[in-house]
Amino acid sequence: MWIANQVCGTPAANDLVGTANMAGARFLFGSLLLGIVGCNPPDAPTRVYLSTEQAKANSFVKFKDSKAINILMIGNSHANAANLLSTVHTYVEHETKKEVEVYPVFVPFLSDAVNRDDVYGLMSNANIIIFQGQKLSQSHKYIYSTKEAIKLANTAKEYGKTVLWFAEWPRKGVDETAYIENIYAGIAKESTGKIVPTGRIFDFLSNEFPKRELYSSDGNHASSDGSFFAGLTIASFCVGGFKASDLPIPDYITEEEFNSALTFIKSLHNTQN
Repeated sequence: MWIANQVCGTPAANDLVGTANMAGARFLFGSLLLGIVGCNPPDAPTRVYLSTEQAKANSFVKFKDSKAINILMIGNSHANAANLLSTVHTYVEHETKKEVEVYPVFVPFLSDAVNRDDVYGLMSNANIIIFQGQKLSQSHKYIYSTKEAIKLANTAKEYGKTVLWFAEWPRKGVDETAYIENIYAGIAKESTGKIVPTGRIFDFLSNEFPKRELYSSDGNHASSDGSFFAGLTIASFCVGGFKASDLPIPDYITEEEFNSALTFIKSLHNTQN
């Protein structure tokens, strides 16, 4: 979850969370230029700016194959880090037996995507659009505008696209799965789309397999294992639930963990029918 507080004067000792600690995160389009403009109100997210070169790298890129299943992932380092995107690609392709293209667009927050022409160009070429990166409050006390996310989703709906909302996993040790999911559910209610509740799969696996480390060292981003299970959940929602009985199991995941996760992911679909 990308969250950060910046207050006038000296921040509280526990105030620097989220964007202030992004060590180890992998970004598709290189390093970011971070900047804070003026003095933000308490709990305001830190602004992140793309360089001109990075903006050009994202500009009006079309998917390679118009006949493929084109999946557009619009989000921040949670969506772009580790093996999440490759997991989505692998399992959607395996399930559908079709060519699949997964294209990520990096934005710090969804509000940063709403005025970018290249984003709408990519949306028009996609079959499935996954949104991640709504502004969220570390303290759960502040509510940030959702109108930008709603506009993006309504545009995708006008384009006739399938919309999914990637509700992020909670920070390690923080009870906030329901809080995060409810924010996205409110956006979906005002627009369109289904919620992909990655927080629930993290909570389930943390309880069932506590030795499996789902988080990176910062306790905010996912480890490779956590990214795999998040990607598996997203892929399942991309295809409307797995039906194939021969899904590949990575050698670093046990069969018990994989099958337990699949059973739980199946139950997640039932909560939105």
